Amino acid sequence: MLPPFPALVAVLATRPGRRTRVVADMHSGVFLGTRWPRFLGITLRLLRGHAAIVTNEAQASICRRAGITTFVLDDPLDPPETPAAEAPSEEYVFVALSYDPDEPVAEILRAAVANPATAFVFSGSAPVGVRRSAPDNVTFSGFTALPQFIGLLRGSAVVLALTTQEDTMQRAAYEALEHVVPVVTSDTGVLRRYFGEAAVYARPTAESISDAVEEALRNRSDLRRRLLHLRTRKLADQQRTLDGLARYLGQTDHVIPRPHGAPLARRRRGGS
Repeated sequence: MLPPFPALVAVLATRPGRRTRVVADMHSGVFLGTRWPRFLGITLRLLRGHAAIVTNEAQASICRRAGITTFVLDDPLDPPETPAAEAPSEEYVFVALSYDPDEPVAEILRAAVANPATAFVFSGSAPVGVRRSAPDNVTFSGFTALPQFIGLLRGSAVVLALTTQEDTMQRAAYEALEHVVPVVTSDTGVLRRYFGEAAVYARPTAESISDAVEEALRNRSDLRRRLLHLRTRKLADQQRTLDGLARYLGQTDHVIPRPHGAPLARRRRGGS
């Protein structure tokens, strides 16, 4: 799983024979951010003749040009195996955050100010400055165990999952799809291609976020119907990709096993 880049070096150095096939699960951090993209060139050279799993076509095209067999596998949708803890009874918007630089936290806070009648629950461990600047209709869950996180997500009226980076997927948006909760996500090409008409999109401005949240709250029933249809289609697409990956590895099984909840794309959940 990449990053970190040294993991690839370790695998290539210790594989049992030069014909052993290597499959790199390449998260968006390989291509984006400040730390790991400096190793992208050598990563692609070392993977030439091997395979990669990426989360969108933009990243797939980079790998294919480098001579890497590439599988586009959106973060796999899991069945809801984890029981959810009880969520608050009042209606609220669940904001999934890690407080990374690509998240428009200040603009989300301004959107909350513009919607004083709507409750917002921010996930994750919020910096002190964020807590101090939050209006009264914002509360903070802190880091939570998985059942509590899923409970907060399932119990929400809308999930808000935003990034300012063009080619970054949103794990919390995937989880909203898994549990059929209306979602507001970023107005980027990769997210629009994935969710289509099943989500509401916002630019990283307070006005756009506020308008998108209001639209999602108004159209919850229709969004849930579209999410159900999308989930069925995405599960079928997912299985086809897994079948192709299994064939590449020379396996007879049709599902690649992985620990429940193991990430195959950049997460944006703010849980444990």
